[in-house]
Amino acid sequence: MRLLIVAILLTTSSILFAGEISNQSRLRKAAYLLTGTSPTPEEADTVASMNDDDFNQYFRTKLDEYLARDSFATTFRPNLLRLFRMYVPYVNSSDFENNFRNENAFDNLILELLEKNQPWRDLLLSQDYEATDIVTPSSGGDLFFFQFVFYEELGPQLQNFVETQEAQGFFSSSSEVVEIPLQATTTNQQQTLAGVVTTQRFFGRFPTTKINKNRGRAAALFRTFLCDPMKPIVLTDAEEDRTLLEKSLQMDQAHRGTTSSQDLEARHGSDPQCMACHYKLDPMASVFAGSSLNLNPFAAPGALVYKTKRGEKVDIEVTGFKELAEAIVTQPDYLSCQVQHFWDWVIGEDIPLEDSVKSDLVDAFVSVDEKPKDFIKILMNSDYFYRYSTLGEEDIRYAHVRPIFERCDSCHSGESMAPDLSGGYPFNSFYEQYYGRPLVEQIAIETKLSHQGNGSTMPPRSAGWDLRPEERDLLLAWIKNGARDNDGQPHYQSGEMFAELSRIEYEEGFKEFLEPTFYTTFTRLLTGNVLLQSLSDKFDEDDNYSTCSFSDNDRNTVGFPVAVDGRPIFKYVNPNYLRWWYSCLQTKESVMRQYYSSSEFLSSPQTMWSASSDEEKREILKIAEQHILGVGVIPSDNLENIFNQVNEKLAKDPYQTNLDALVLFAKTLLSTRYFLTY
Repeated sequence: MRLLIVAILLTTSSILFAGEISNQSRLRKAAYLLTGTSPTPEEADTVASMNDDDFNQYFRTKLDEYLARDSFATTFRPNLLRLFRMYVPYVNSSDFENNFRNENAFDNLILELLEKNQPWRDLLLSQDYEATDIVTPSSGGDLFFFQFVFYEELGPQLQNFVETQEAQGFFSSSSEVVEIPLQATTTNQQQTLAGVVTTQRFFGRFPTTKINKNRGRAAALFRTFLCDPMKPIVLTDAEEDRTLLEKSLQMDQAHRGTTSSQDLEARHGSDPQCMACHYKLDPMASVFAGSSLNLNPFAAPGALVYKTKRGEKVDIEVTGFKELAEAIVTQPDYLSCQVQHFWDWVIGEDIPLEDSVKSDLVDAFVSVDEKPKDFIKILMNSDYFYRYSTLGEEDIRYAHVRPIFERCDSCHSGESMAPDLSGGYPFNSFYEQYYGRPLVEQIAIETKLSHQGNGSTMPPRSAGWDLRPEERDLLLAWIKNGARDNDGQPHYQSGEMFAELSRIEYEEGFKEFLEPTFYTTFTRLLTGNVLLQSLSDKFDEDDNYSTCSFSDNDRNTVGFPVAVDGRPIFKYVNPNYLRWWYSCLQTKESVMRQYYSSSEFLSSPQTMWSASSDEEKREILKIAEQHILGVGVIPSDNLENIFNQVNEKLAKDPYQTNLDALVLFAKTLLSTRYFLTY
C-alpha cells in the first residue's frame, strides 16, 4: 500500500506529457534494465492482447518476477561499478583477470545487497561480508593473496590462512577462488570496517601518493555518496603547473633549483584555489591514514567537513571508517544524491529531476528503508518511466545536452582540463579564467554554431562522428536561453558572442518545440555486452566473445564508447556501433544456422525458397519474428518492408533454402532498432 501511495503521488505531478511508449516497449525497457534480456515471445504475445488496466497489473507482477531473478543483481551491478569508476566490459582476457574483477569483497557486498534487497546505506555500513581471494601460485611457487593480505591485520582467520598456506606451500596448476567470512567482532574491527570503502578493490582503484595523501579516496566518497564532483584544480600558470607536476612525480632531485618540497606542500594545502576542495578533502583523507597494502586495524581520526547544498557547514569529528560512514549516511545530501543515481539509472540521465519531484522521491526512498528493489518499483511504476514530453526553449537544461558532451568526453576525458560532466553544471568560472571567455562560448566557436557547423574544428574528423542539425539546434537553444543548469539557473547571458548567437535561426526551423536528446520515447541503446549475451541466450550458445571483439586489429575501441560501456546515445545510433554489430552477426551465422536447422523450427529446412508459397514464406518470417522479438513488437508496416527486402534479396539466388531465409530474417531483425534498443 505504501508503494502504491507514493506511485500515485508521482503520477499526479504538474508535468504535461506529450505521449507515452507502448505497453510492449514499457515491459521491454523494464526487462532489460532488471534482467539484461528481453521479454520472452510468450510475454510479448500476452501484452499485445491486453488493455491498459490489465497491463498495469501484469506489469507490477512482472517487476516482482524480474527483481526476484538471480540475474537482477548481476545486471544492475554495472551501474554501481560505473558509479565507482570501476566498470570494465568483458574483453578478451585471461580467466584470472575476469575472476579477479568478479570475485572480491567489493563485488560480493554489492551483489548480496542487491540480491537480498538490503538498505542502500549498507554500501557504507556493512561489516559482514566475504573476503574473497584468488589464490594464484606463480611459476616459482610464490603466492599472491591480493585481498587476504589487505585484511590480514584484522585477523585472526585471514592471517592464519595466509600464514598456513605460505608455510605449507600452495602448488597448483591453476588459480583457486577461496572465500573466508569476514565479520566485525572486536572493537577495532567494528571501528575499522565500513562496507565497500574498506575493500582492497576500492583502495586499489583509488591509489594514493606522497602528495595525494589519500585525498583521491576521500574525493571518491564525496563524488559517490554526496554528489560532489570534486574535479581537481588545474592552475592557469604554466610554471606553477610544471612545479606541482615535478612534486607529484618526485622530480625535484632531477631539477635542482625548483621550489622546495616544503614550499610546494604548503602551496598545495593553502592556495585559495586548492583550498576550495582541500578544506573538506584533508579531514576525510586523515581517516585513511596508516592503510596501504594492509588495512590499518586501528581507527584513525578525521572528520566529515563540507558545505551542504543549502550552504550549511557540516563539521563532524570521527574516528575510523565506521563513524565516517555513519556521518555520511545521516546527511540529507546523501539521500538526495542516491535518489539522483537511481533516477539516472532507471528514468534517464537526460531527463532533469525537478526539485519538487526529488523531494517526493527522497521521502519515498526513506519510506522503503532505502531498499533498492522497492525503490526501483516506485520509479518504474511512475509516469516518468514511460511518458515523455517535448521541450520548449525555456525548458532546456544541462541534462538535455549532456549526452552531446559525453560523446566529446570519449576523447577528452583523460585530459587534465576536461570538466567533470556529472552533476548539474560542469563549466564553472575556472574555465572562463583559462580560456579568457566562458567555456560554452568556446564550444559555440569550435562547433561553429553560428555557421551551421561549416568550418568547425570540433568534433574533428578523426572522431568518427559529427553534430547533426538537430544536435546543433539543441546546443544553440540551450546557450541562447542562458546555458541553464539542471536547477534552471542561467550561466551565460551577456557579451557580444551571446548577442550574435541569440539572433541565429535554427537549422531545422524549431520555433516552439525541440526534440529531447534521445528518441522521443527515451529509448536507450543496448550495450555491447548485453547484445552479445542476448545473442548467446537466443541461440543457446556458451558465452564466446572471441569473434566479436570490442577492439580492432590496432587495439582501438570500435566506435565511441557506447558499444562498450552503454552510455546513452543522442537520438541516432552511431554508425561504428552498427558496423561492429553487423560484423559480429556475420561471425555468428553458423551458430544461427545450426540452431535453426532443428525441425522444431522448420519442417523442411532444405526446401528451396523459390519453391515455397507466399504463405509458407510469411510463416518463416513469423518464426523469426517470434523468436527474435516476439509477435507485435515491430509494427506491421516495418515487418512488411523487411519481408519485401529479404524476399527480393533471396530471389537473386535460386539455390537459397528456407533455412537460409530464416537465418537472413533473423539477422535482419537483430539489426533493427527494435532489437538494438529498449
